[in-house]
Amino acid sequence: MKNLKISIKLLIAFGAILVMTLALGITALLSIQTMDGIANKFATESIPSINYLWTARRAIQATEKMALEATVVMTDAELKSVEATMLEERGSLDQALQDLLTVAPQFKPQVDNILQELTNVTAYRKQILEEAYKFTTEGNARAFDIYKNEYHDSFEKVRLSLVDLTQDVDDQIDEEYNQGQRAKAIAIVITISIFIFSIVVIIVFINVLTRQIIVPVQELEQAATLVAQGDLDAKVNYVSDDEIGLLAGSIRTLVDALKNIIKDVDYLLDQMAAGDFTVHTRAEQYYVGSFNSILTSMRRLKNRLSETLQQIDLAADQVNSGGGQVSSGAQALAQGATEQASSVEELAATIKEISTKIEATADHAKTAKNENYQSNELIQVCSGHMDDLMNAMGAINNKSKEIGKVIKTIEDIAFQTNILALNAAVEAARAGSAGKGFAVVADEVRNLATKSQEASKSSATLIEETVKAVEEGSKLSDETERALQNVVESAKKILDAVTLISDATEEQSYAVSQVTTGIDQISSVVQTNSATAQESAAASEELSGQANILKNLVGQFQFTR
Repeated sequence: MKNLKISIKLLIAFGAILVMTLALGITALLSIQTMDGIANKFATESIPSINYLWTARRAIQATEKMALEATVVMTDAELKSVEATMLEERGSLDQALQDLLTVAPQFKPQVDNILQELTNVTAYRKQILEEAYKFTTEGNARAFDIYKNEYHDSFEKVRLSLVDLTQDVDDQIDEEYNQGQRAKAIAIVITISIFIFSIVVIIVFINVLTRQIIVPVQELEQAATLVAQGDLDAKVNYVSDDEIGLLAGSIRTLVDALKNIIKDVDYLLDQMAAGDFTVHTRAEQYYVGSFNSILTSMRRLKNRLSETLQQIDLAADQVNSGGGQVSSGAQALAQGATEQASSVEELAATIKEISTKIEATADHAKTAKNENYQSNELIQVCSGHMDDLMNAMGAINNKSKEIGKVIKTIEDIAFQTNILALNAAVEAARAGSAGKGFAVVADEVRNLATKSQEASKSSATLIEETVKAVEEGSKLSDETERALQNVVESAKKILDAVTLISDATEEQSYAVSQVTTGIDQISSVVQTNSATAQESAAASEELSGQANILKNLVGQFQFTR
């Protein structure tokens, strides 16, 4: 990997990070979709199935109660009322089983078996009614005997089949819950694994890139620093086919060229310093590209100095006559420089005030940026609270199941109490006048059993309403979660915008500070120019005397003719 281009190295590193990020996102989406499917199945299949089964069980028990009453009813109107109630409850039972198949068709074999058993119940019910419509003691006795034996046995089969079917639905609900827990655990394990693997990959790439980019760059930086400090003996040992390796080779070539050029320039300047302007270069092959201008400049300097020294000798005579003009010009320059210094100071004060305001704006932008970071953290906390809300909804569903079990127990007690009351009423009727008091007690017990059964029906209705409320709460929670996700995205956009504003303001503040520094430098230069102009006026008076000395010095050099 050492000889790969830096762009390819970075592309591989960021590509690996992108793949890990995509994997995390896909895992999260799949987990959410799986949990949503389980919750939807629970709300649309399992809960309604339980409700329909409880309705069927209530209807079958009410039917048996009416069958028992038919064995003791002594008037035609009462018997017809009992028969109508039995038919109504049977219709409610059939509708509940049909609704169960609509939401849970996988239970069709069990439902078909129950319907088959209900055929026998229906036949025995007709026999009971036929005997009861005779309105005789013998008919009622035969009706009760059919109820107590054939009808009750068939009814028990149906009731037990409904109990087994209810248990199957409960087992399905438990399996769905366990499936949701497994999906949750798998999603957490996969997410943590990918996250840990991503961290490991990032650490590996950081180490590799650090060794293959930062280390050679530091070596080149040290070499460049030494060269900048004038040490041309710096060594660059890094060798590679990537951009840094090519840069290292170029630096080695550059350092070698600089060493030879500086050595040759030192030789040329040393000879010219000795007064020899006829000297020539000894390393012309290193003066290539932009370095060629150095050799050209050296030659021009040599020729120019030679020509200049010749002209200086001629110009020395003219210096005396121009000294007076230089003095008057220097005075005018000093006055103008003083006026410029005053204007520059006013301009510097104005720019300094602008710089102060921009710095204040930058501070406000940083404050807004920090506030946006805090808002983003609060939104993340709200998202965590949404997860707690979804867990609470699951707990409500579990409690509804437990209440259903309690109601089942109440219904069983009411049913058994009702049967005992009816049996007591039959025995009291047989006892005649001696059993009247016992008949009153049996009637009161029967009334209590009826009230208990009505209370269980009301409780079942409340559970159904609770389930609907839970479903509505689940929908509202989903909508709230989607809205919160939109808020998170909007907050992120606002944070990005505020960050850009803050960065731009800091850049403006820096730029204005640079302008202020430049104005201060200009003011300093103008003031220096003013003082220099005044000094030039005084120095021009001495210029004439120095001209004679200069002419004598020029005579010491050798010129090209």
